[in-house]
Amino acid sequence: MKIQENFQLQSYNTFGITASSRYFVQISSDDDLKDIINDKALRALNMMVLGGGSNILFRNDFPGLILKADF
Repeated sequence: MKIQENFQLQSYNTFGITASSRYFVQISSDDDLKDIINDKALRALNMMVLGGGSNILFRNDFPGLILKADF
């Protein structure tokens, strides 16, 4: 699991609008999610779970952590 900073979200939203997330991580297991929940600093961030992104429209940058579900 690798947490990326200032991640571009253009390919993850329906209209391809330029936006970024302060932090982004792809989660591929329950253990990845548990690690994030157990990390006090990460748990303090605003979070959003992103599935396929087909119903998402980012109008602005997201100031927190996007969790991309890949399982």
